[in-house]
Amino acid sequence: MVTGTECGNYSGTEPEETHESNGEFTWDATEQGLILGGFSFGYLCTQLIGGFLAERYGGKWVLGPAVFSCSAMNFILPTMARKSIPALLTVRIIQGMLQGPSFPSMFSMAAKWLPTPERNRMMTFIMAGAYVCRKSEPIMA
Repeated sequence: MVTGTECGNYSGTEPEETHESNGEFTWDATEQGLILGGFSFGYLCTQLIGGFLAERYGGKWVLGPAVFSCSAMNFILPTMARKSIPALLTVRIIQGMLQGPSFPSMFSMAAKWLPTPERNRMMTFIMAGAYVCRKSEPIMA
């Protein structure tokens, strides 16, 4: 049973927005938008080439290195964020470019690996899972 004191004192209203920085970075909304949008820009640029490569060499040979490389770049994100916004933006664009081939690769693998009667159902699960993962990501604020 949960009582009112277990979670602290919550009045039911959100605190007023202040302009003080609670974190290490003091990015305004425009800078945050550029950083977040950089990934999408890079992602958009490699969709077609990713599909071509996945069909030519196989989805697993495109998806595996792309996901590994993008994940490895997460190690340098804090350093680039402390260095400058352009450095961070560059890394985010490169991460987007590396992730661009991911969906075309998954479609290529599904077309070859999933049995025809089960393909629609399995692709529904894959797409729904991607949507759930995106909705659970933290928002930069």
